[in-house]
Order: sequence, then C-alpha cells, then structure tokens
Amino acid sequence: MAEENIRTEVDQVRGEMREKLAQADAKFAEMNGQVREGFARVDKEVSQVRGEIETGFAQVRGEMETGFARVDKEFAQVRGEMDAGFARVDKEFAQVRGEMETGFAQVRGEMETGFAQVRGEMETGFARVDK
Repeated sequence: MAEENIRTEVDQVRGEMREKLAQADAKFAEMNGQVREGFARVDKEVSQVRGEIETGFAQVRGEMETGFARVDKEFAQVRGEMDAGFARVDKEFAQVRGEMETGFAQVRGEMETGFAQVRGEMETGFARVDK
C-alpha cells in the first residue's frame, strides 16, 4: 500500500507538473503573441514615420531646387545687366579715348603751328639782327 500511495503521489505530482507546464506554455504563447503584436505596431509606426520623413525631404528638396533655380535666374539677369553695363563703360571709354586722341592731335598741331610761327619769327628777327 505504501508503494501504491507513492505511485499515486508521483502521478499526482506529474499531473500537476504537466498542468503547470501547459499553463506556462499558454502564458508563453500569449506573451509571444503580445510581443509580435507590439513589434508589428512599432514596424507600422516606423514605416509611417519613414514615409512622413521621405515626404518632408521630397518637399524640402523641391523647395531647394525651386530656390536654386530662382537664384540661377537672378544671377543670369544680374550677369546680363553687368555685361551690358561693362559694354556701355567700354564704349564710353573708347569714345573718351577717341576724343582725347583728337584733342591731343589738335593741341599737338596747334603747338607745332605755334612753334613753327615762333621759329619763323625768331629766324626773321635773327636775320634782321644779322644784317
């Protein structure tokens, strides 16, 4: 009978252990499901945030491209205005240079005429003195 009692107790302990293991398996399966659901939510939120970031970057990239295009256009306009201004300045310098050369030529001519006249008067005066 003692042996039978021991067997009954062992069978009872085995039953309790199987029941506890089944409960532990069920709890583990429940926790595993919760973890998977949590990761799925995190993955979904990360994907959503990533999409929002990509949309934001695309918007910023578009705004930058628009801004750079506007700056390029304005630089081209300024460059054109500067080129036109430099062309005007070059033309005016050429005109002033031409006027100066003409003026110097006139002054040179007047000086040569004046010197020739003075030379002639001096030669006439010396010729009178020599006589």
